[in-house]
Amino acid sequence: MTSLYKIHEELKKRGEKRVKSKSYSYSQIRQALLVLSKTKIHLKSEVGDDDLIFSPISDFGFFNKDKSQNPHGSKATIYIKFNSLISKSILTKKWRQINYETVIEDRNYLSRWLRKMLGLKFTYASPNRSFNINLSTLIENS
Repeated sequence: MTSLYKIHEELKKRGEKRVKSKSYSYSQIRQALLVLSKTKIHLKSEVGDDDLIFSPISDFGFFNKDKSQNPHGSKATIYIKFNSLISKSILTKKWRQINYETVIEDRNYLSRWLRKMLGLKFTYASPNRSFNINLSTLIENS
C-alpha cells in the first residue's frame, strides 16, 4: 500500500534533473495506474503453440476517505497487488538489478537506451565475459 502523494513525490524527485521533464498531476498518476491494471501482456512463442497472457497488476484499489478535504486524492491510499509471476520473481530475486537512480537521472537519451539494452541483453555478465554490439544495431534501434 502507498499513496498518490508518495508516488507523485518520487516522480517529481526523479524528473527534476531531466531535461523537458514535467510533474504529473495526481489524476494523471491515478489514470496511469488504472491503465496499467487493465493492461494485458501477451507472450507468444515464435515456434510452437505456447501462449501466456497476463496483467502486471492483478488487483488495484484507490481509497479516498475524505473527499471534502482531499479532492485531488493526494492523500488517498492506493493498493497494488502484482500478479503472481512478478511477485514470485521479486521474492526469489530472479530479476535483473539496475541502478534505478542512474538510469532515471541520465539526461542523454542514447546512454539511457544503452543501459536499458544492456540490462535486457547482457544477462550472462561477469568480469571475464564481453558483450559485442554492432554499430548498425545502435543506429537502427536507438
